[in-house]
Amino acid sequence: MANISIKGGDKWRKALSKLAQDKVIKVRAGVLEDAKTTDGKLIAQYAAYNEFGAVVRVTPKMKAFFRHRFGINLKKQKLVIPGRPFMRRTLRNHRQEWVNKVAAALKAGRTPEDVLDLIGNVMAADIQAQIKSNMKPKNKPLTLMIKNAQESGRAGTLMNTGALIGAITSEVVK
Repeated sequence: MANISIKGGDKWRKALSKLAQDKVIKVRAGVLEDAKTTDGKLIAQYAAYNEFGAVVRVTPKMKAFFRHRFGINLKKQKLVIPGRPFMRRTLRNHRQEWVNKVAAALKAGRTPEDVLDLIGNVMAADIQAQIKSNMKPKNKPLTLMIKNAQESGRAGTLMNTGALIGAITSEVVK
């Protein structure tokens, strides 16, 4: 948790007082828990695999899929998905900027709800920009082959079908 010190006049105190009086008001940004692909699969798990990395055990069903779809005879017992912390990196790189924007908007007299809606949209856009940045490490040859077979080979490391970036949103929770 960051220590934040803000100085200001009466408008600022009123805005802070309003925030303190509200039961709970917050903004959430990223892949929200109900986000799904077009075929109904939850995106949050996929996002977590990309954020933190994962080791996936190769099942006989997966081997058959790769053989049938891509002509690959998988010999590996596990596939390693490297972590590409798009959420944590965005937070680290933009946190102070977001705090400054909240302070400026409250000082300008905007309501706390409006401010959180505004900053939520900024946060979502910043997360999407991080996803588009082609984060390291580079895709492995197997991943590139799959993406090329799906005609998305020019996509970056966190880009393929567009489901992840399309699921990035924000909401104000009261």
